[in-house]
Amino acid sequence: MVIISKPLFYDKLELAISCRELVHPDVGSCTKANLKLCSEDFLKGVFYFYLPIHLLQVILDYRKIKRKHFLKNLLQNVLRSECFGVSFGALIIATICLQRHFTERFHYYSLLLLPGVVAGISLRWEHPRNRQLNTILWASLVVEALFKNAYYFKIFSYSRIKETLIFMIFSSLLMHLFVNRDKKHIPFNLWFYKPSHPKKFKFTLWNYFIEISKYFGFGYGLNSVRCVLKDAKMVFKNPLQFVRKTIFNRRNVKFGIIIGAYVGLFRGVSVLLQKYTDFERANAAIAGLVAGLSYYIQPNMTVLTTAIVTVFQILCQQIATKPKFRKIPFAELIFMFCNGILFFNRIVAPVTCPKYYMNMLRITGNGELEKIYVRLVNKYLP
Repeated sequence: MVIISKPLFYDKLELAISCRELVHPDVGSCTKANLKLCSEDFLKGVFYFYLPIHLLQVILDYRKIKRKHFLKNLLQNVLRSECFGVSFGALIIATICLQRHFTERFHYYSLLLLPGVVAGISLRWEHPRNRQLNTILWASLVVEALFKNAYYFKIFSYSRIKETLIFMIFSSLLMHLFVNRDKKHIPFNLWFYKPSHPKKFKFTLWNYFIEISKYFGFGYGLNSVRCVLKDAKMVFKNPLQFVRKTIFNRRNVKFGIIIGAYVGLFRGVSVLLQKYTDFERANAAIAGLVAGLSYYIQPNMTVLTTAIVTVFQILCQQIATKPKFRKIPFAELIFMFCNGILFFNRIVAPVTCPKYYMNMLRITGNGELEKIYVRLVNKYLP
């Protein structure tokens, strides 16, 4: 895949290139082209992308199905997601067209960064709960992209030990914040383990074994669900082979071991520190540091990025709760900023772009958003 550098962009891209040549070659009018893309491609693509997500929500909330407003709320969420996805694609196209009409030529950052930032406004359509989830996910994808770019462009080399040390540091910070902060100041997050204070934990070998087993099962189950979502077609084509591949999948077992070992190390060390030391406030940080060693079993970028993002979430919450900052829509602004970076990364260096984001653009745009990169590279930057 071609890496589009700034010198290459200005050297190869023609000065007079229009948005029609780059974005909508089949339709002359920008407005008609955008409406055509929305009705024929984005509407369909967004529906296919969100269908399994909404079905999963129905399965998780199966106890609420008989409630009076369940179907109404579900339909509202589906429509919100549809509006979010369609306006996301429409804003990307509209931003590219508008900037070409108002400027003499396409510019590197305005063409490749600005559309992603503007498209982030579409998050306002989503349900508040989904806004939070999307912002956390996009922030995690940006952290993943930073690591991938650092490895690919050799800013620093990949090392299992280095990654483990980074995880240990953030694990230490995270556990310290969870244990020593008031729970009211801990925002909604995706971290898998929220520790109780060591004094509240009745330590027996049986309780210790049960807690480790529970989190091993959680890790194993979570990775199994990811396998199902990745290869859902096999469930219908060959159910027995699918079950065999999922149950006896080494990665699923290893992920369960990571999660179980993390909780076991944290709980064991924190109980020992509580018993034999007087540094009560530092106990969670020390235990979190030791628990981070479990990452070495099988480095996992999702676990690492979630830890980093959760630390920054908790720290940012302090700013967001101050009276003079309460009216600022932090979630939307962070989402816009992250989406700008990810869209820029997708066009400039697709080889380092997170797979989830690439798949999301491909499916929701029904392949049309991907064609921007294809036209740019094949026709203008050969």
